[in-house]
Amino acid sequence: MSFKKLNRLTVSVMLVVTALSLTAQEPPAGFGGRGGSGRGRGGPLGGAAAGFVATPVFDNVPPELPSDLKSGGFLIYSKTNRFREEAGIQASDVALAVIAKERGWPYFVTENGAVMNKEQLAKFKVVIWNNNSGDTLTADQREAFKTWVENGGSYVGIHGAGGDPKYDPPNGRSSLADWPWYIETLLGAQFTSHSPQQPGDAHVEDPKSPLTKGLPAVFAGRINGTLSLRIRAASQVFTF
Repeated sequence: MSFKKLNRLTVSVMLVVTALSLTAQEPPAGFGGRGGSGRGRGGPLGGAAAGFVATPVFDNVPPELPSDLKSGGFLIYSKTNRFREEAGIQASDVALAVIAKERGWPYFVTENGAVMNKEQLAKFKVVIWNNNSGDTLTADQREAFKTWVENGGSYVGIHGAGGDPKYDPPNGRSSLADWPWYIETLLGAQFTSHSPQQPGDAHVEDPKSPLTKGLPAVFAGRINGTLSLRIRAASQVFTF
């Protein structure tokens, strides 16, 4: 799949099977960049498995990229400032890193929002937002990422990166939906609700898409929650 085909595209990626097979492995060499603000594994939730981040913060000091990191790879960005599911983020980070390593693609994993600057973004062709929530970027960081996308950078959003819901009345927590460009222009959709976990079959509707190449026609008997997305352009609600 070419990077260009991913441009300005958000997809929900089901990583359950992949994560189960990969989390037993050690993270590959180069799996780093999670520092910079002290937001390593377990930190934002105080060791809890899931919940709201107790002390949301913005990062101002960019992470140090490896000196041997080649240009043209993947930036895997998994910062959360609102709801966080620790196991899902960890498993996805590892799975994505292993996939990149096995294919020889340069990659860097970070939860440091200050990586969103002109100089460091220029090293990457694709930025993967992995289960992000809340407002994670400063105004300057938002503008740097927006400019990078508008100049040809490719975006992939996983699950919660679809824009966590805004509540009425507000509950004092931020949302990705507080950034109108991210929701209205980049995604064109808004995550509005999450169902309880339930069994169901997932059908691949477009087997010719490069995103579904090699997938079975039906994922039968999976147990998962579905997300409702409000698609702005069509004013419709879809679940997946």
